Amino acid sequence: MDEYDTANDDIEGTIKIKVTFGEYGGICEDEDADEEDTCVTPQLDYTSTDIDGKFSDFKCSKTTGTDECVISLKCTDCNLKKTAQIEFKLEENNSYAHSIKVDVTSTSSVPDENS
Repeated sequence: MDEYDTANDDIEGTIKIKVTFGEYGGICEDEDADEEDTCVTPQLDYTSTDIDGKFSDFKCSKTTGTDECVISLKCTDCNLKKTAQIEFKLEENNSYAHSIKVDVTSTSSVPDENS
């Protein structure tokens, strides 16, 4: 039995995901987006499996000078099963990246702390 099998099967709380695509070739932004969700173009999307909760703050932006495409997403009152997956779909022209960095934070059982 590996270590993960002894952990809780589900993770509950607020989850924030930030993915940075280095030297991204596409546009990565939607000029017609609103303040809450800046990533409303069909070429940039996500799907989730085995995750219950309220998704919000789906944002995409390209960092000036570095050509980094930063995509972020928040899940409130989230329940992630052991088999949970989130897949980001980047289907723009030139949607290549030289590197990918993923940062995931969640609320912790320690008050006022994140994991």
